[in-house]
Amino acid sequence: MKPALVDATGRPAVNGDGLSAGASRIEELDAEPAVPPASPRKSAIQRRRGASKSVSFAVEDKPAEPEAPPGLFAESMLLLLDYTMVLVPLASFHVVLDVLVYRQYGQEIVLNELLHRGAISFLVLGLIHAVLHPGHAGVGMQMLILLTAMMIGMYLVHVCQTQDYFAVMKQAPPLATLLGWAAIELEPYWSTLAMACVGFWYWCVRV
Repeated sequence: MKPALVDATGRPAVNGDGLSAGASRIEELDAEPAVPPASPRKSAIQRRRGASKSVSFAVEDKPAEPEAPPGLFAESMLLLLDYTMVLVPLASFHVVLDVLVYRQYGQEIVLNELLHRGAISFLVLGLIHAVLHPGHAGVGMQMLILLTAMMIGMYLVHVCQTQDYFAVMKQAPPLATLLGWAAIELEPYWSTLAMACVGFWYWCVRV
């Protein structure tokens, strides 16, 4: 509520200092500190900050662009890496089994024959991997690989128990390598089931 400028008698209202109410109000307004105007440089900086904020908001609100699919070269390199990670260890496993079987029966190791069999196993495994690996995650393919692994394992036990050393030298390394490939392609529980069935067959043959 604004203070009265006159009193009840019609004369200007006077405060304790002897000034009228209107004069004291004017002095109060004059005593209030005035806000200094912003300098041109400060105004330019503020405008620049506001522009940068608006630009950053515009960038944040922009939807992310979808990633481009990998090119032919990238897909080829990934496929080559996949084949290398599977085939090179299996081919090396085949060569190691060859050496172990030859050592077990006291046969002389011929390096040319060893490398020749290793190269053949690499090519055969590459063909099998190219045909069966793309759909190996399906249930039907898993069942097929499971039955194949069980048959290979049981036949490997039969060869090692009943055949002569020459048959074991020729058949044990490739069969064991195929069994290792099947174990890689199978899910862990199916692989465990196949190994359990082969172990049970081995126990039955020994008994």
